[in-house]
Amino acid sequence: MVRQPKKLTDCPENLRESIDWLIQLRHGNGSGLDKLAEALKKLIGDAIKNATESLEKRQKELECAEEYYSNFAGSHCQTLLNDIDKAKKSGDEKEISKAQSNYNGHYSEVHGSDSKRDTAKKDLKERQESLNNLKKSLTIFTEAGEECKNLLTNLCDGLQTFLGYDENSKGYTGSGIVYSDLDRLCDGVMSFLHGVLDGVRDDDDVPYEISMPFYICFLFSNPYQLAPCFSVPSTYR
Repeated sequence: MVRQPKKLTDCPENLRESIDWLIQLRHGNGSGLDKLAEALKKLIGDAIKNATESLEKRQKELECAEEYYSNFAGSHCQTLLNDIDKAKKSGDEKEISKAQSNYNGHYSEVHGSDSKRDTAKKDLKERQESLNNLKKSLTIFTEAGEECKNLLTNLCDGLQTFLGYDENSKGYTGSGIVYSDLDRLCDGVMSFLHGVLDGVRDDDDVPYEISMPFYICFLFSNPYQLAPCFSVPSTYR
């Protein structure tokens, strides 16, 4: 039976419906992928911006020790002390306690221990480097141009072929791995792997040896839920 895709206004509930939604989006009024590409650019751009601002704030906190005597008015300590004053003026005991706790925690970490401060600075540097590497790898989503849309188009092309989607009928032909006799995508993957492994199991020309512990995951009846993995001894062959 050919499955009927949801409306674009419906919220996808699982992987299959998400794929349906993406394919429908491409073959809608013609501008669906353009809007999706712009939305992705904004989403990723905002995430990078927020991460950058968060790291800059953290850097200011850690630099407070150097600014404490040279520029106390602009230090993070002064900001936290101002928060305490505001809380006291409001008379809200919870806010006062929170503001005081923030100041005490900051002072203990940044001013009370050189080792803690050095560890925090090292962690900050690693996070900044990771963010910079992430920015470089995500330029396709953040820079102007058609690269993001082209990526989505190619993704849709592959999914359509894989699932048996017909552009003319705007539906599924039943020949795809998900929409034929196989009820779930995981069934198809497991069936494929079983066929490959069963075919080479007794073939002496295909030797294999597991020389280190590895993990096997089992799929429950819910195709999107993974059971906890368990280790298989390295002596297994």
